[in-house]
Amino acid sequence: MPLVRIEVLKGKSASYRQQLGQTVYEAMLGANVPLNDRFVIVSEHDIANFQFDPTYLGIERDENLVIIQITWNEGRTVEQKKALYKAICDGLAISPGV
Repeated sequence: MPLVRIEVLKGKSASYRQQLGQTVYEAMLGANVPLNDRFVIVSEHDIANFQFDPTYLGIERDENLVIIQITWNEGRTVEQKKALYKAICDGLAISPGV
């Protein structure tokens, strides 16, 4: 059972937060996670409790930063993990538009 934790800055709509979870879940289905194995926690944080570097490694970040943590069993290859990361990024670009 994978557990997904998604962290965002407070102020995003309920619909936006739902779309984040749904998009990550759909990407996980592509990584052979069983159907209905959906356990997602979305947490909102005040700016004082959501600290990040806006330019670390030359990547620009702003208040729309989304942090995703997935905890699951061993057994997936590096290629499978990369495919999952790409599917999550591609999906979030579409819905909700990250």
